[in-house]
Amino acid sequence: MAKQVNLSSLMLDLKYFQKPNYHRGFSGEIFYIDKILSIKISIPTFDKRPGGPSSAVDIIAGVLVFEIFGIVFSVLLTLAQARIFGFGWLGSGGSGYDHSSSGLSAGKADCSCPPKPMDCDEVMQCGHNRSGIYEIWPRNREMVGSVDVFCDLETSGGGWTVIQRRGDYRKPVDFFLKSWYSYKKGFGDLRRDFWLGNENIHALTNQKKYYLRIDLTDHDNDTRVAFYDQFWIDGEHHHYMLHAYDYSGDAGDALSRNHDGQKFSTIDRDNDNSTYHCAQKYKGGWWFANCHTSNLNGMYNSEKVKSADGIIWSTWRGPTESLKMTEMKIRPTNFKADLFEMNIDAV
Repeated sequence: MAKQVNLSSLMLDLKYFQKPNYHRGFSGEIFYIDKILSIKISIPTFDKRPGGPSSAVDIIAGVLVFEIFGIVFSVLLTLAQARIFGFGWLGSGGSGYDHSSSGLSAGKADCSCPPKPMDCDEVMQCGHNRSGIYEIWPRNREMVGSVDVFCDLETSGGGWTVIQRRGDYRKPVDFFLKSWYSYKKGFGDLRRDFWLGNENIHALTNQKKYYLRIDLTDHDNDTRVAFYDQFWIDGEHHHYMLHAYDYSGDAGDALSRNHDGQKFSTIDRDNDNSTYHCAQKYKGGWWFANCHTSNLNGMYNSEKVKSADGIIWSTWRGPTESLKMTEMKIRPTNFKADLFEMNIDAV
């Protein structure tokens, strides 16, 4: 009697659990792995039965099928590993990072590192610890692609995505001469003074919940800070309306008490509550009401002068003393809490 040939079934399940959805309704398919990854390979059983085919072709065919499925299994497993662990040659789109100069810590495990970080918090998860310019991929239906940002990876634990900076540079950007379109797209030098762009700020702040931190420096080099536990802006169809809540800090609340719920205005777009054009009068794009208790995009003054159209935070230095430096930056409210989860079962 011919000897039976049994090739037992082989099955492997890899399950990668999707990261929890965040707020304001963005669908799960935009997070790291769109669905539960399931790879199943089943090898049929070949038996030499009495009365069945009697040639050795059956045995050879079984071996060949086993080999073919083995190759397919190896390829799929490799792809699955690349998808899960974010190997740069698969689906990274080119991170644009220079790991030799960006502060990547040698030997630090990056099992929580997303292939395409959505903000500077996730940049830190990839092991980076040096402040500088990084490429991120905001996960927003209205924005496709990446954007370069300045990441503050040192202040108060790091993880801050900087959205605005003013400072004492040789040729500071004249924020007043910028149109609605310029404020929409962003302008300036990420290493100096800049506005990240309302479209980018909207995309960032509508993918999860964020804190806002505002650092202020006057011309005597005294400093203050303002925190807002909730911060986001609406899209262009709502004129980039501001939402800022729950103030704390030592600078006083010059933002939420007067500007929360206000639309953005520029020199060529008047959306304020005043009878005159606040952006023209106070020389900068901002969420003017009637008109302002703060305006961090006003005209820059390199000396300590009294000017209501300067860089103003009225609850600290009053409505006419222009500040020397400002920086606005955001960080997730669940900072360092959102880590990958992975479960691999082999049967």
